[in-house]
Amino acid sequence: MYICLTHSPRPLDFSRSSRPFLKDRYKSPQRLLNLPDFESLSKKDAPKWHNNLTIWKLNPKNLKFTLLYFFEKNYTANHAIIDKNTLLICGSTFFERINLKSQSGEYFSHNWFAGGHTVYFDPTT
Repeated sequence: MYICLTHSPRPLDFSRSSRPFLKDRYKSPQRLLNLPDFESLSKKDAPKWHNNLTIWKLNPKNLKFTLLYFFEKNYTANHAIIDKNTLLICGSTFFERINLKSQSGEYFSHNWFAGGHTVYFDPTT
């Protein structure tokens, strides 16, 4: 069994992660009023979240993990899955397919593909 993990470079602030903090932060229905127009938002202020991806092999008998691959990405890898020797990574606006044996990859995108978060191999195809 393989486990794919995407690693965010953003540090976790535990003081802002508790249930009471999050309930208090999002309790007001007024919080979404008077938002700026989407067109007024500047691209220069948009965060750039790059992250890494690791692939681990899990031995289900003794629950031991072995690190197999480490990939540094210059984009946010939202989700990844392995099928045989193919790693499929879902970015925000594209897929990256990597042959794990040769380490070669290719990108797939489409104008209508945006906001992707999950990939799944259909075993019937």
